Amino acid sequence: YRHELLRLSDELERFAVERTPGEIGFDADESKLIAKILKLEEKIEYRNQDVLSSISQDLNHLVEYYQPDCVGFKLLSDTSVKDQIYLARELKSKHENLTIIAGAYHVDVMFHSKCFDFFDTFDYLVYGYGEPAMSRIEDIITGNGEALKTVPNLIYKAGEKIVVNEASHNDVWKPFTIDD
Repeated sequence: YRHELLRLSDELERFAVERTPGEIGFDADESKLIAKILKLEEKIEYRNQDVLSSISQDLNHLVEYYQPDCVGFKLLSDTSVKDQIYLARELKSKHENLTIIAGAYHVDVMFHSKCFDFFDTFDYLVYGYGEPAMSRIEDIITGNGEALKTVPNLIYKAGEKIVVNEASHNDVWKPFTIDD
C-alpha cells in the first residue's frame, strides 16, 4: 500500500507542477487521484491498527511472562510516537503497576514541562543522552523521591508538579546491567 501511495502522491505532484499559476480547483483526473489516495490512506491506517493490536497482544504476553519492573519506549518519529503511545496505553491498562519510561528525539523537541501534555501515558521521560538516567534505573523504578531528584536528564511528575532534573554534562556514565 505504501509504495502505491507514494506513486499516487508523485502523480498528484506532477499535476500540481503542470498547473497554470492562479488556477483553482481540481479537474476530474485530479479528483479521482485524490480519492484513490484517501482510500489507500484508510487501508494503511486500518492495516496499521491490526498490526498494532497484534504487537500489543505480544507485548502483554511478554510482560505477563517476564514480569519486568519497567518497559521503555524510544520516541523517534511522528508515526512511531503515535503507535508507541497507543502501545504504552494498552500496557498500562492491563498492568497498572508497570513503570513505563520513554525518551529520545520527541522528548527533546517537546522539552520539559510541556512533555506530559503529549506523553501523559509514560511515568518518566528522559531527555538528552539517555545513558546517565538509565544507569540509575533502580532509582527510577522504585520512585524514591529523594533519589529521583538526583537522576540526570529525567522528567517526572511529583503530584501535579512536573519536575525536570538537571541535564548531565558528563559523557562518562556507569553502564547498567540486566540480570538473568
